Amino acid sequence: MLSYVYSSETAAWSEGASAQYPGYEIASVPRSALSGNTLYFLLWFGRGVVKYDLGAREMSLIGLPSECILGRNVLMVTEDGGLGIANLANYRLCLWSREAGTGPDEDAGWVQSGDIDLKRLLPDEALSESLNVVGFAYGISVIFLRSIVGIFTIDLKSCQAKKVYKRGLCNYTLPYMSFCTPVLRTASTEGPKPGTSIA
Repeated sequence: MLSYVYSSETAAWSEGASAQYPGYEIASVPRSALSGNTLYFLLWFGRGVVKYDLGAREMSLIGLPSECILGRNVLMVTEDGGLGIANLANYRLCLWSREAGTGPDEDAGWVQSGDIDLKRLLPDEALSESLNVVGFAYGISVIFLRSIVGIFTIDLKSCQAKKVYKRGLCNYTLPYMSFCTPVLRTASTEGPKPGTSIA
């Protein structure tokens, strides 16, 4: 497996980084996460994660907890900026985080960091085999779930659910946030108008 990075500053491609081909393709967007200077991509069927260090230009593979293999997963960034994964199993949203090891680039493994009972949060008609994890909103810790009755968000901080879309025909969500800073005063080269004050 090879990867290359394009730099718009130098208008050139980097040298290739390689890792052993795991036998599975990388899953479709948005099954990726950026944590610090490292990109992570989920492999199909939850068979593992491709880790790409943007600074060192090194690629490696990370295994997933056995509970997540062949599961309904989405990568996420934890509150402390580390790699996490949300997994849906038996109407429970299981949250996992990757723990750092003792060495500079060692991982101690995965630790289950949360467990949310969706039967307590979602209406009965949303609880079916089609329930799936379809996205994660970075920065606000919100998971998106698809059901046959619509799209729901689960706020990981408050453990509250909210229906945000009426139809369930969605395979992935790509949350987008934008901020608008209001202009308090317009800059002008003409100076103040007669009878106005700048104070």
